[in-house]
Amino acid sequence: MRPDVDRAGDPVHPGDHGGGLGAPVYRRRVTLDAARVHAAAAAWTHVPDDAVEVATPEYRLVSHPAWSGAGVQLVWLGPLRRTVRQVIDEVREIALGWGVAEMTWWARSGHPAEFERDVLLRGGAAVDRVRVLAADPLDALRALLAAGVPDDVEVRTVDSRAELRAATDVGAEAFGTEPLDEDELTDALRADAEMPEASWFLARRRGVAVGSAGATRDGAVVRLWGAAVRPDARGAGVHRALLAHRLAEATSVGLDLALIRTRSDDVRAADRAGFVEHGVETAYRLPLR
Repeated sequence: MRPDVDRAGDPVHPGDHGGGLGAPVYRRRVTLDAARVHAAAAAWTHVPDDAVEVATPEYRLVSHPAWSGAGVQLVWLGPLRRTVRQVIDEVREIALGWGVAEMTWWARSGHPAEFERDVLLRGGAAVDRVRVLAADPLDALRALLAAGVPDDVEVRTVDSRAELRAATDVGAEAFGTEPLDEDELTDALRADAEMPEASWFLARRRGVAVGSAGATRDGAVVRLWGAAVRPDARGAGVHRALLAHRLAEATSVGLDLALIRTRSDDVRAADRAGFVEHGVETAYRLPLR
């Protein structure tokens, strides 16, 4: 199928702007629709193969494996056929049957208005906050390249245990967490092999691993996640290089919506790329006993 051309008639060549971004990509005429963005954000729920899941038209309840540290989480999916109280009672009984003492409820766009009130009345508390950012990938790529992507940062897809070790070690250093042990790294490799739609990326500067990030394809949507930069490499454009590379990968296969869910208020690379905020998601921790 012939690619569409840029509005100006010229292809964009991200490979000419550093970072090894690859083949030319072309302008798509895409207007972001808020309802589509909200639906895509609501669908962003990672379920590992070894998780236990209960999915209904109203909600998605997932008990994540112990190695993930995510616990039991619920995301609202669609309009309720019952009261919020009835759904909370049902979910609580299921989670108690899994032997857990607490769970996380995500309030995303479209969740019932009375949900937060009922969860707070049951002793729940807000524990996390995530901003949803969205953009047309090629619009974002062009804006980012115009702002400047460093030529001395090389980004490539992780394709070995050693590279995944380097990528996860960068993330641990950036976020102040413990590096994965060898068993956890093996689990992460297995999970990656079971998700061909997801990729890790490793950024090197002058041969040293300085950043990592991930991307997952879901239909025509690319989910951008996990961007991390070593503290001593910040301010060198590593975030921009990682974002530009992932956007180029997305546009090269025709994806037309890019999503970022971030806890950080520092989203300078996304701002430069023209990402727009489409709401805030809040997580509530609810005791079950």
